Amino acid sequence: MFLPNPKYIIFSFFVIFSSAATVSGNVPVTVIPRTESRIILDGQLKDPAWEQGRILPLTMSQPVYGRIPGGESQLTVLSSEKALYIAGHFSVSEGLGSRQLSRDDLDYSSDLFAVLIDGYNDEENAYVFITSPSGNKTDLAISDDAESPKNFNWDAFWSVGVHHEDGSWSFEIRIPFSSLQYQQEQDSVTIGLSAWKYTAANNQFDTYPRIKNDYGINSYFKPSRAADFSFFQEKASTPLFISPYLLGGYGRKTVGDGPPIRRVLLDAGGDVKYRWSSNFTLDATVNTDFAQVEGDDHQVNLSRFAIYRDEKRAFFQERAGLFSFNTGGPTRLFYSRRIGLTNDGRQVPLYGGFRLTGRSNGWDVGLLTMQSAPKYGLESENFGVLRIRKKLDESTSSYVGMISTSRIARDGTYNIAYGADAVWEVPRDIFFTGRYAHTLSDPSGKSYARGWLNNTNLLLSVQRRSRVGFFYTFSVNRVGRDYSPGLGFLDRWDFTRYGDRMAYGWVAPESSVFQKIQLIADAFVYTKNTGNEIESSSIGLKNYISFKSGFSLQFGLKRQTEKLYEGYPLSPAADIPAGGYRFGELFLTLSSGQGRAFRFNTTTSVGSYFDGRGIAGSFSPEWTINSNIELSGELEYYNIRFQKRSQHYKSLLIRGRLDFKPVSRMAVSGLAQYSKLTRIFSSFARLRFNIVDGADLFLVYKHGRNSSPLERIRNGDFTGIHSVRAKFSYTFRY
Repeated sequence: MFLPNPKYIIFSFFVIFSSAATVSGNVPVTVIPRTESRIILDGQLKDPAWEQGRILPLTMSQPVYGRIPGGESQLTVLSSEKALYIAGHFSVSEGLGSRQLSRDDLDYSSDLFAVLIDGYNDEENAYVFITSPSGNKTDLAISDDAESPKNFNWDAFWSVGVHHEDGSWSFEIRIPFSSLQYQQEQDSVTIGLSAWKYTAANNQFDTYPRIKNDYGINSYFKPSRAADFSFFQEKASTPLFISPYLLGGYGRKTVGDGPPIRRVLLDAGGDVKYRWSSNFTLDATVNTDFAQVEGDDHQVNLSRFAIYRDEKRAFFQERAGLFSFNTGGPTRLFYSRRIGLTNDGRQVPLYGGFRLTGRSNGWDVGLLTMQSAPKYGLESENFGVLRIRKKLDESTSSYVGMISTSRIARDGTYNIAYGADAVWEVPRDIFFTGRYAHTLSDPSGKSYARGWLNNTNLLLSVQRRSRVGFFYTFSVNRVGRDYSPGLGFLDRWDFTRYGDRMAYGWVAPESSVFQKIQLIADAFVYTKNTGNEIESSSIGLKNYISFKSGFSLQFGLKRQTEKLYEGYPLSPAADIPAGGYRFGELFLTLSSGQGRAFRFNTTTSVGSYFDGRGIAGSFSPEWTINSNIELSGELEYYNIRFQKRSQHYKSLLIRGRLDFKPVSRMAVSGLAQYSKLTRIFSSFARLRFNIVDGADLFLVYKHGRNSSPLERIRNGDFTGIHSVRAKFSYTFRY
């Protein structure tokens, strides 16, 4: 039987869709005035330059859409030769919510102001800059029109000044053009821009332009809802950023009953960022920084599948969304944590590498290559990624793209993956998505004797994204038995999945205490490609209710089936044997209003789990004592009895955090967590001193103790670890 070559399928797919690109019609563009005058960032808006600025009127989005906000709300935007300026003055009638101070601390217990800038005006990617009455700075990157998780690990250079008066606060923000990527045409640049003000006391969002809260909190992070602005620029800046780091420390590790292993750590490396034009950025790295001053939370995993974790290393943050290639659920064709980290999280040194990202004439380009050192029995490896996307219509998020990844070891073993994808946006907020991926890692060719579909991942979906009215997601995803992306994330193989969601959402009338009500039905089925047996299925019904005060609740029920071909352990005292199972649960989730000093989230569920019955719950409180001190914690509890097998699974995870912020550029954070199941206790304390923008000093203490026989086997038999580290990084700007 003849089967077409997958490479020809991708090529034809790419050519046909890219040739279908269209040009959008005329869209109103607002010109941002330019000033040559100096602006002092003191938050007082007294500089004469602000009289030249463009005033942006705010409109209430929540709790009642379309109202004119009460009190005084003045918002002004302005540009200069090297930066974009935005300033605001807001009166406050119910008390100023000022509970934030440190960098990258987005907390809705405080009043906030945010500006979103879509540099390419592609209605899909953007940077968001947020401040509060305390003058703290939070920046993040948006991709996939805020449908993908927000990237809080992205950082930029920008400045803010804040001023307080009785019953009001004001600010001035300066964002250098060197911190943005944008497309320049002759002497003009067109961007997307939106802004919002949040008042914690009454859970109120005011926006420019008018933005309906049809997507929940994501409504305010969507580039597709931004207005078009242009500014004059004669010549794009081409800044060079050189960011070396020095790392030193001392560690002690106890293995079994043996003597302590002591180690002195001295390391150095750095990153280089060069914007050779307004729309292309080159990143290079030597001895890549592994974000050693960050800490991961413990997670309780009752499933047999791997846990997806976010990337925290700075080198991978620039336009990280461009490299995204989601192939269904948590699976990715490219997962950057595969580079320089083993499957169990150990660090493999990286000699270095570079990344190139940018856009030209509607084409997005991303290129990455890195080289690792040999360690833990692994050969030195080269990692490569190429990503290309073509925008099909400037007025929508439609695009067609391709990706290729490679992982080649020095001994000749390799893994190569490639794929193509397309997204087509049509009216009524409906999106059609198709993705195809294929992997090559078997030199013998035996897997291809079973057919090229065995090395393939296919995804088709249609989705209406708005959360008001009838919305849905329908998808089909097929993953072959030999599909294995060496630089990807995959939690299961050899299946076809059908799903996902049908729902209806109502917006409550102005006089109601309710904000929104949603009735949601979720369902999926996994069938085994070999034998076409049902491997997993789930069907659930839930109701989500939010109130104008910010309080929300969710309750529902879920029914599941599982067929296990192999059992797996839950703990030393309990396991799940192979076999077929039917089980279900009832659940309730409550969330207090986030604008309060004390707030919480809690979830409770009761029912069955495989052949056991039990209860599970979590409670996550936060208490912002003032703008300097915040306490938070989390408690997760599972109690499941398998009576027929006389087994009992009981897990308690306790986590506590302390954040102390004596001044805006200094933050002390502490984390302690204990898992009763694994009998692991760990603590993490960090001092961050942001001396100036681009200069950071970190002092970190880590402690861990492991008394569980099961975990000692999994983690190399260690029973205790202590380490103290100091890290200094400085960015030279040219």
